[in-house]
Amino acid sequence: TDGTSLAPDNDGDASPDCVDPDDDNDGLTDDDEVDLGTDPFDSDTDDDGLTDAAEVSVHGTSPLVWDTDGDELSDGHEVNLGVDPLDPLGDADSDRLTDAEEVLTHGTDPHTADTDGDGLDDGDEVLDIGGDPTNARPELDVDGATVEVDEGTLASIGGAFSDAESDAVSLSATIGTVDPGAGTWVWTFPTNDGPIESQTVTVTAADTGGKRTVSFDLVVNNVPPVFAAGDDITTFEHGSALLNGTFA
Repeated sequence: TDGTSLAPDNDGDASPDCVDPDDDNDGLTDDDEVDLGTDPFDSDTDDDGLTDAAEVSVHGTSPLVWDTDGDELSDGHEVNLGVDPLDPLGDADSDRLTDAEEVLTHGTDPHTADTDGDGLDDGDEVLDIGGDPTNARPELDVDGATVEVDEGTLASIGGAFSDAESDAVSLSATIGTVDPGAGTWVWTFPTNDGPIESQTVTVTAADTGGKRTVSFDLVVNNVPPVFAAGDDITTFEHGSALLNGTFA
């Protein structure tokens, strides 16, 4: 029997370690691995999901460091995600969140600027409004652009709202009251004085995913006062006369 058949064969390639130039079959010779400080019997010395040879020859990462760029994502994970394993501030989708922040903190897609498809980039939701970039904002519509009423009457307009995740939605307005219904809302405001109460009104729908707003113009018309005199009166020459009346 050939004595080499009983010799150790780390990579199972039928070539005993004593004569095999690459004992872990990773594409780096044992001599190269000794020079690099990697383990010639372990194809992935740092256990990051990339072979030592791939790190040295393809990706430029360290075969001795699990996370070459120090962003807490392993080199192999970043390569599998298609993001840069050498840039700790890498932002593949340019949404102002690093790739590592998207994966490890927010659960968003580092290749999609607006993960939940609600019209706001992930970074805008996280950094600007404190929303959830994986939970879409409510949808919100208003039935018109202008509400015009005379002073002293009730101004009113309606609209619709919805939420893709069926989250609870709160509705509010800069003035007046918003009453929600089953997917609809009605805004009311009792006017008193035009045109001073004329203004732009903003309605806000908010949930855990963020908020959305719509605006309309409220026009309150000034109404001339109403004056009414009392009944005719008769008086004597050089006498006093008193006439009562009303105004509003």
